[in-house]
Amino acid sequence: MGRKEVPEIYNIIDNFTDKIKLKTPVISLTHRGYFSPFVAGIKNYTIVLSPTLIEKLTWNEKETLIQHELSHIKRKDNLIGWIALILRDFLFFNPFAYIAYNLIRSEQEKDSDKLVVKYSGKPTKEISKNILNIILKMKSLSTVKKDSETSYTFSF
Repeated sequence: MGRKEVPEIYNIIDNFTDKIKLKTPVISLTHRGYFSPFVAGIKNYTIVLSPTLIEKLTWNEKETLIQHELSHIKRKDNLIGWIALILRDFLFFNPFAYIAYNLIRSEQEKDSDKLVVKYSGKPTKEISKNILNIILKMKSLSTVKKDSETSYTFSF
């Protein structure tokens, strides 16, 4: 997606990438039933967003969400996450590999949130509220999707 299609997202990105000294990533919108945003790429990054989720978020929530994803890029969490996943799967027989993987992922999320607080200039309470609202909206969208799916059974 280019700047013409999602200018407000790129405005948020430009403002935050200047602060954390990061190259501007590409934005990709997915219309699939996956609402959780994520980062893809190793050298050139792409932030994948759900347009359905973006429509539901307030301006402050969008800003927090984009800043959080940019923080993952700054921290190189994508690369570390892949290495942790490969090690977890390679050591599938060891239950500690699963525990370590989940701890790494949890720390990545917390540390990305800390970067948002550090560079956004907003109070921790406001960032926390935005993150909670984003999670609740993602959960409600996932629930609506599941409820709207219809299953058909055939009787003979």
